[in-house]
Amino acid sequence: MSEKRKDHPKVIFFPPLIVLFFLLVSVGLQMISPLPYFLPLVVKWLGVFLFFMGIALAIWSSMTLKKFKTNVNPYKPVLNFVVAGPFEYLRNPIYMGFLSIFLGVSFYCRITWGFMFVLPLFLTLHFGVVLREEKYLEEKFPEDFKNYCQKVGRWF
Repeated sequence: MSEKRKDHPKVIFFPPLIVLFFLLVSVGLQMISPLPYFLPLVVKWLGVFLFFMGIALAIWSSMTLKKFKTNVNPYKPVLNFVVAGPFEYLRNPIYMGFLSIFLGVSFYCRITWGFMFVLPLFLTLHFGVVLREEKYLEEKFPEDFKNYCQKVGRWF
């Protein structure tokens, strides 16, 4: 890795703030120009489930990274390559958690605009965060990362 490149993945923006931005835009649009919500009220419970599953996944992932003494913040260097905990099953469990939280809030609060922004949020996280992080990990831990990618899916 060249000395000019800072030792972090160069994500486009702090990921939790990306999710918050899309959520606030969705809420704002729902308030300004409400779209009808056709799902039954019972679906609110799906929102509760998705929200808490997303919180649990993000916390579990963060705790696993801290346990292995590496940084959770993508603006700081990765100190150790972690393949334990949720990282055994997903390469991006924190971002899966964020997407689950976003969907959970959209279902629970009946924010139809939220469903319109799931794909743009996913694409922003994928291209602006995940691919940059993976490129960084591939450069920093070439053999480990290659083996990891062969065993664990990026999103599922």
